[in-house]
Amino acid sequence: MDKKEVLVYFSDCPFFAGCENMIPNFLNSKEINNSYEVYFLYRKSDAYSIELKNRLLNSNLNCIALNLPNYNIHKSLLSDIKNIPILYKLFAALIIFVMKYFTIIYCIPLLYKKFIKLNTDVLHINNGGYPAAFTAYSAVIAARLSGVNKIIYVVNNIAQNYTSPLRWFDKIIDIYIKNKVSFFVTGSINAGEKLKSTLKLSNNKVVNIPNGVKIRDITLSRLELLNELGLDLKNRSLFSTIALLEDRKGHIWLLKAIKKLKESNIDSDASPFFIFEGNGSTYSILNNYISKNKLENYVTIIKEIPNIFNLINASDAIILPSIFMEDFPNVIIEAMSLGKPVIGTKIAGIPEQIDHHKNGCLVKPKDSDDLYDSIIHLMNKDVRETYGIQSKHKYNENYKVEISVNKYIQLYKSINK
Repeated sequence: MDKKEVLVYFSDCPFFAGCENMIPNFLNSKEINNSYEVYFLYRKSDAYSIELKNRLLNSNLNCIALNLPNYNIHKSLLSDIKNIPILYKLFAALIIFVMKYFTIIYCIPLLYKKFIKLNTDVLHINNGGYPAAFTAYSAVIAARLSGVNKIIYVVNNIAQNYTSPLRWFDKIIDIYIKNKVSFFVTGSINAGEKLKSTLKLSNNKVVNIPNGVKIRDITLSRLELLNELGLDLKNRSLFSTIALLEDRKGHIWLLKAIKKLKESNIDSDASPFFIFEGNGSTYSILNNYISKNKLENYVTIIKEIPNIFNLINASDAIILPSIFMEDFPNVIIEAMSLGKPVIGTKIAGIPEQIDHHKNGCLVKPKDSDDLYDSIIHLMNKDVRETYGIQSKHKYNENYKVEISVNKYIQLYKSINK
């Protein structure tokens, strides 16, 4: 019997972001485990480890937590001058610059030893964007030094160009990376085009494989969830936004649309109720806006709902008003998997997911009027049901886990030694 090739997955993220969702799909795949000896190397983090454990079907899988350098060290080092913007930005840039290359160099021997010990044949790097985690650079260099010739590099966001001084010196490393990686994979065609443009890659070097989403168990009915959250919506529809509370997610523009909804002639008992699920840097700003404009009867912020599929299932529509730094949001695919219509912005790969006025609505970023019009449009129950059917159909045709995993298996097999 032929010896199985060793397939190593590597990811560096302190929490389970959307770009991490494919990792448990790979680790749980019978096809992959039957074809390869599989290992997963990841940043040691309690938050990550807990979520990973919750999503794995087999607790005996080869998952190895690594002690990687803290890439947010500048925040603690600069805490005393955070109220002096000019100094903060200057020293933050200096520390980030030094930490970046220290991290890259420090992690090369660490990962080299792991790849050698595991007899790695294929390396699959899962990354947020490009370059994103500095250790992704280290992984490619360490893999090549250890004799690994098959390297897949997944880019889950838009590649950064070289306009920032912090990227100028990366050009040299990028030349090495693009020549040593077998294939780059992006979730959206849009991200693939941006990556090709940034790294000057040929068309056959970049592969588009949308992330697949596995439907998680629904553990609470709509009524049970609302009771748990202390909400009595009576017959009102529920529109939810599930995203980190960060500027890039555009929550404030949705709040402005909700404010316009309140100021319209629509009876509050007939208008949708909105849930923002998530936590982050803009929490206080958003909460203050809600309070200042007396929107408590229209919207609430809930920092965390453990099983997010319970909220998606309870919702009549999902809204993602992102304004930048997106690619192919998993939450949109998750909503589609449960047959929900989605309102999303015309950025990155979102227009590849949402077909305007077929399975949802596309709006201009930072346009509260456009958001308001789409909300009014989806207040019609018949429209929501029609769009929901199309969402489910598109999910079944394109975004089921099996479809994505099978495409990756074919990609692994296509790489020549």
